[in-house]
Amino acid sequence: MGATDPNQWRIPLGCQAIPGGLLFFGLFFVSDSPRWLAESGRRDEALTALAYLRGSSESDEAILLEMSEINKQLDEIAALSQGLTFKEVCQPGNRWRFLSAYCMAFFLIFTGHNSILYYGPTIFATIGYKSSGSLLASGLFGVIKVICMPIFMCFFVDRFSRRTLLQAGNFFRMVCLCAFAGLTSKHIVAGSTQAQAAAAMLYMFIVFYSFSIGPLAWIYIAEIFPTRTRAWGISSSIALTWLSNYAISKITPIAISSIGGGS
Repeated sequence: MGATDPNQWRIPLGCQAIPGGLLFFGLFFVSDSPRWLAESGRRDEALTALAYLRGSSESDEAILLEMSEINKQLDEIAALSQGLTFKEVCQPGNRWRFLSAYCMAFFLIFTGHNSILYYGPTIFATIGYKSSGSLLASGLFGVIKVICMPIFMCFFVDRFSRRTLLQAGNFFRMVCLCAFAGLTSKHIVAGSTQAQAAAAMLYMFIVFYSFSIGPLAWIYIAEIFPTRTRAWGISSSIALTWLSNYAISKITPIAISSIGGGS
């Protein structure tokens, strides 16, 4: 397959349609969320869905108890969040929570991860990797992330404080990015020790990302809001995340084409 052959992008995109199709047809066998049904006032359907998910009958005592707990929680949340206004959100007790969540959402995206993830082949090409090599190097970046995330969630996430993990992770990510900038400040020869070291810094970066802000941002945002403002806080923070995601996807190629030095 030649470098200009359109099949080099058509085949990978076509392969991604396979899991999409499996998901589409699989959804016909998936029940609606019992909690969402109950929150929407469809509590009889919620009970049916809960029994289906638990593989039990609607008259089962455990199912009835769990449904009762869900209904009670939803009633409490509705009572607490009733009458919430934007003015209340801006009060000092809530303002700093929202600001912290927005900063977490912003820096989750604007600290390099998404730029490397989206434009990995281009970035690896700037440090001497050829077309196929840059694709493999970029793929390895994603594989490391997939391996590190579960390890962190199983063994580290609740062993240390959120702040400690965020501080340590952000410090080491900063070191990796500064080292990468230094290594790429001059022309890089393909296959050289300099190129390998630059690639290693990107791989170390994703390790520290996966052990800190990558998964922790979502946990932190969900934990800091009280019940009354949680829906507003989480939804607006996620909206900011995707807005930042869009911005970084537009900014990165312009930045890469404008950078001088080794790039």
